[in-house]
Amino acid sequence: MKTSVKIVVLLIFAFVLAMSCNSDDNTLKMDDDDVSQTDDDPTPGDGDGDGPTGSIELEQIEIQIDLPTDSGIDLSKTKVQSFLETFEVGDDGSSKAYIAYGGPSFVYVTNEQDKVVLMGYVSKEHPELNVRSMLEGALFYGLGTVVQPVEARVKFLGEFQDLPEIGPYVQELEAMYVADPTLLHSDSFYSWLNETATALLPEKKVIDLEKVLIDDTNMKSGVTVQQSDSDVFSVDVLNFWRRRAHAFLYKTEVKKEGNTEFEEILDARFIGSNNPTADFEQSIAPVTGLTSIQGNTMDIAIGNGSNLGFTTNGPKSLPLLNDEVAAKYVVRIIGPGSGPGNHVLSSDEQFELNKLRIEALVLDAVIPIICNTIGITDIFKDSSNKFDIGPYTEAINVVLASSPGVLDALDEGDLKTASIEFIKGVVANGSGTESFFKVLLGQLSKMGVSSATDLLTDEAALGRALAPLTIANAIMTATDIGRVFIAYQYAERIETFNVTISQSKVRIDPAHTGIVKGEDVDLTAKILDDADVQPGEYSYHWRTTGLYGSLKEDPGTETNVYESDPNAALPPNAKDSIFVEIRKDGNLVGKDSTTINISPTKYRIRPDGLTIKGGNNVKLSIVDEQAKRLVNDETIKYKVVWSTNGQYGKLNSRNIQVTTEEDHSVNYECFDKETENGVEGISAKIYYAIYDGPNQELSEYELYDEIQGEVNIKNDDDTLIFYVPVSVRSKPPTLDGNFWHWSTATVWAFEPLTEGIPEGKEIDRYYMDIIERVPSLIPDCANNSQTWYPGNEENDLDAEGMYSITCGVGAGSGHVDTWGRPEIQQYYSESLARQNAVTGYAQVTVYLKPKS
Repeated sequence: MKTSVKIVVLLIFAFVLAMSCNSDDNTLKMDDDDVSQTDDDPTPGDGDGDGPTGSIELEQIEIQIDLPTDSGIDLSKTKVQSFLETFEVGDDGSSKAYIAYGGPSFVYVTNEQDKVVLMGYVSKEHPELNVRSMLEGALFYGLGTVVQPVEARVKFLGEFQDLPEIGPYVQELEAMYVADPTLLHSDSFYSWLNETATALLPEKKVIDLEKVLIDDTNMKSGVTVQQSDSDVFSVDVLNFWRRRAHAFLYKTEVKKEGNTEFEEILDARFIGSNNPTADFEQSIAPVTGLTSIQGNTMDIAIGNGSNLGFTTNGPKSLPLLNDEVAAKYVVRIIGPGSGPGNHVLSSDEQFELNKLRIEALVLDAVIPIICNTIGITDIFKDSSNKFDIGPYTEAINVVLASSPGVLDALDEGDLKTASIEFIKGVVANGSGTESFFKVLLGQLSKMGVSSATDLLTDEAALGRALAPLTIANAIMTATDIGRVFIAYQYAERIETFNVTISQSKVRIDPAHTGIVKGEDVDLTAKILDDADVQPGEYSYHWRTTGLYGSLKEDPGTETNVYESDPNAALPPNAKDSIFVEIRKDGNLVGKDSTTINISPTKYRIRPDGLTIKGGNNVKLSIVDEQAKRLVNDETIKYKVVWSTNGQYGKLNSRNIQVTTEEDHSVNYECFDKETENGVEGISAKIYYAIYDGPNQELSEYELYDEIQGEVNIKNDDDTLIFYVPVSVRSKPPTLDGNFWHWSTATVWAFEPLTEGIPEGKEIDRYYMDIIERVPSLIPDCANNSQTWYPGNEENDLDAEGMYSITCGVGAGSGHVDTWGRPEIQQYYSESLARQNAVTGYAQVTVYLKPKS
């Protein structure tokens, strides 16, 4: 049976789409601030304008309740609760439930005392409600999957119950259930669930998140500002995070016709204190869906391996006045976050930030959590996002007034705590619950949910409706769902960008770049408003400051090459400027310039070209030609922006871009276990800033260099891949006849396999490749390799029975006449200390063949 139900459920929380929170008195201020709105505001009580509307297809299915035989629960005295409807349960555990959109949907079972004794998700594919589905439902909330994009939620619920690794935990939970059928209400269950969630999650290298930011010189807190593709006088704001924001654009400087310098019209340093009105504003939508999902079910549950895509917000036109040839804007982007940012907010910006915080709380966390406990996995599927918020003002004010921790948590970017405290306020606050549900249930009744009318006057029935929400909140309190709100935890409340709008329709590509001395840069001059440039139509005149290099020639065409001098003596901040003028029929079309930073040291990504399988991860670092790692010092600070397309894996498990400011390394994890052979490109943009002046203030970051690397992906049943760390072998000073000697060495060694070989296979050969030795030697140990075949162990294995490669040896020897000299032991100790300080590893590939 199918029915179409007009439902608002708990979407009334989305009143925040048009309101702001006053943090001084914890009350809500209602304003219709959509000054560009052209449609009429809905009138309260006129039907469709009385709340969110949408058609949710409910289908009634047969379900089966299976409890452990020794649980002592009489199923005939239990009831199934689904979409605010109650269904009887037969002696054999048979019952019915509603599912939305074909499922899965959340249902729960209550006993004679109306206590929840079982809960979980059911669907056509999994119509059983049992301990296994209860574990699934509990982890769905405990892992934070409930607030993941809908693609991740559906994938998790479609795969979890079939995972073989959950078997032992289901058995544990069944035993706990027999001992206490009401364990859903016990602290011991929440503690056990937290331990189970930790055990089921894939073991990952812990990244120091205090030192890893997901922003760079061009992207800050997940947002970047760029010139619009559709209009050279417009900008787009791109958002790469599941975080809502808002842009304020202020014109700060103008250049008028006939002038060579910009004139300041607004001091950007005092925007916060002077409260000017922004020239333009732009709302910034969060990313709401996934473009692809990689990894296993547990990775997906916590957001690892997902490609979020991005939203494009704009274009926002920034026109020039008649007498202006150029203008500079400061773009201040406001959004929820834990970082205070480096700027004071204006009153308009603070107003918007308060609004965005509540929107984030309600739309990104509270709505998914509460709606899932009713049964709707994707509440936004067919619902409108326009709401009449008036009827809910009193209820929300009561909740916030009784739960001051909500706003305190939002101030810290702690969406987990804010969500839990808000839901507690809804459930536990007497007057808040009454006023809130009075409005909610009245709306549900008008929308055709017949059971809502009964709940208006039936306190016990209302308690049943709140029961699963209370349990879900307790689960989230005990577990770590905060991991899925990482965007809010590491975002700044305000980020700033600088934009220049110019009448010139000429641009040099690249607009700004960095190279190492001795390298070249290919330059192209583009005419932005002419997509069909014909040969010879324009003349191009190139020149350079020529301090550290030169243009190869002035060809008079749109392309040129800057060649840096490999022998130039470079100061700390060396740069050359390139200029181009473009003319047509003798008339100036436009001109542009670009800056090239020239640096003395060449860096590279290491390891480069390493081969890994799906499920493996590798730590990537940046080193110079002597394998010394990139480090900050008292004179210079580096910022490295790591990027990958994410075709086969992610940086730090979940990102396609990561910026390091201290430890300039990053983990790449491959989630793809299907692709037989692939190559994942990795790039690193290195930026630098200099400590300068009497106060050693840090300068603006500038591009140092951009380097590339690769990770090879190989999923082959006929190979096994291992990694072995460098080790040290030594022989202390020893007298042997008439001569003494000592030695130290760095060695990469691998013990021959005796187990772990797949059935029907045998070893064809071993291959070892040294990936890294730090510090490096000349010649470098990296890429030293060797192959060994079974059957020649007598010659191939070293004295310790290992396949090994030695690279980096220290040794001393002499005649017995010098044996007593103290420097012998000193030299040995110094050599051993140097070897013990070496780090590095090798990759061992074991090739298999069919067993003969």
